[in-house]
Amino acid sequence: MKMLFLLSEGPKVERVSRALTGAGIACEIRQGVFEKGPPRDSALAQLWIENDHDCHRALLVCVRLGVGFSGKPAITVEVKTDNESQGRK
Repeated sequence: MKMLFLLSEGPKVERVSRALTGAGIACEIRQGVFEKGPPRDSALAQLWIENDHDCHRALLVCVRLGVGFSGKPAITVEVKTDNESQGRK
C-alpha cells in the first residue's frame, strides 16, 4: 500500500478516489492519522493506493485531473540558443 498524496480539500480527495475506483484502482482515504513526526493539521486527508502495481496508473489519473503533485500551474521557461544569447540569429 502506498500513499499517493495528502490534501486539505476533502471533496477533491473524494473526487480523485471515485476516479481511481472507476479506473479499477483500489484506494482508501484516511483522515489525519500521523504516527510519527511533528503534529500536523488533522483536516488533511490521505489517499492511499492499495496495490503498489497500480501506482503509475493512479499518478496518471492525478495528472489528468490536475491534483496532487500535478496540480501546480504550468510555468513558461524561455530557452535561448547559444547564437541568440550572443546576439546572433
